[in-house]
Amino acid sequence: MVDENLVRKDITWSEMARLARAFAEDQVGGCEDLDQAVNLLFASANPQKRSYIRRFAFLLSRLEKHLEHPEAIPRALGLALAHRLEVQPELVTQIVEALRREPRRTADVEVRLLQAFDHAEPPVISPRGNPGRGRPAKRGKTVLRLPLVAGEVKCTAAPGKVELQMDRDFSTVERGRLEAAIEAFFRELG
Repeated sequence: MVDENLVRKDITWSEMARLARAFAEDQVGGCEDLDQAVNLLFASANPQKRSYIRRFAFLLSRLEKHLEHPEAIPRALGLALAHRLEVQPELVTQIVEALRREPRRTADVEVRLLQAFDHAEPPVISPRGNPGRGRPAKRGKTVLRLPLVAGEVKCTAAPGKVELQMDRDFSTVERGRLEAAIEAFFRELG
């Protein structure tokens, strides 16, 4: 049934994310977490699409109670906001306040309000791992730590090498999902 719905052109990223979250919360089909739910429900989708669904689920976990039109959020905006909220969790409060100032808003107004937070300049992580004005790092090695929802990540960057460390066994991550994450990482770097 889910695969049939994927064929529909009007199914939104938010709808797919909600469905996966509901499966995970209710442990339908033995799903213990969101990753398992996404993999079960959207098995025929490519790894990148499943990654996008996870990103939308993260976004909705932070803002859904305050959104009136989550189905109107375009893919690019949803992914950008999910990234911003991971890097700047305090941004949730600002977004919620902006949404509250516009009660009974249309879908277009809600999307424009969210776009304002996508276009706001994010902080740049300095070589010491503190938000700053982002002076370019000197050639050599840069080490920074980022607090994410899943835990703290230590990043070491050097010429020709990027190393990410986290208290997680990445060898258990499905190969396709790991490949999609690596592709997304390098796509973001440009």
